[in-house]
Amino acid sequence: MLGIVFNEFLNVVEESKGLDYLEDLLESQNLSSGGAYSSLGDYEVQELVTLVVAFSDEMNLSVDELLAQFGSHLSNVFHQKYPEYFEEPTLFDFLEKLDNHIHENVKKLYSTASPPRFVTKRDSPTTMQLQYISKNSFHSLAVGLVKGCAHMFKEEVNVDLQLTEEGTYIMIEVENAA
Repeated sequence: MLGIVFNEFLNVVEESKGLDYLEDLLESQNLSSGGAYSSLGDYEVQELVTLVVAFSDEMNLSVDELLAQFGSHLSNVFHQKYPEYFEEPTLFDFLEKLDNHIHENVKKLYSTASPPRFVTKRDSPTTMQLQYISKNSFHSLAVGLVKGCAHMFKEEVNVDLQLTEEGTYIMIEVENAA
């Protein structure tokens, strides 16, 4: 997983609990990276899982709740860092460009990156199915990203997460409530 994700997670931890807590968290988890992440680096996803689990315990939140909140935060960070990707007129238009445009550019910039796949299908002008495909179980992060992006596009949405039998394919139904 890209270092930018790790660094943003550490920023959230520090903003929530302070620098002393963040340093204690990093020291206590015996991370192979030592808890130092370059934004351009690629790191073992298990390190992020370890940090998320420990921090969710501290915050008395489920891992899914914490990941959803973090996903919403990340959408804002990505919007600030890469505003050109958010020039689509609607959330649905943006989501339809994730795989073929945005994630392809991510792979060009970061050769070791393996972003999740998003397959979209508009069921109607107000309903979209978004299939999240990843080797990592960060479906709650994806939900948070969708909700955060919807907020940026000033669209109200209802998100219904449906885990499939396969476990790695997660259907997120996005219904535009506007």
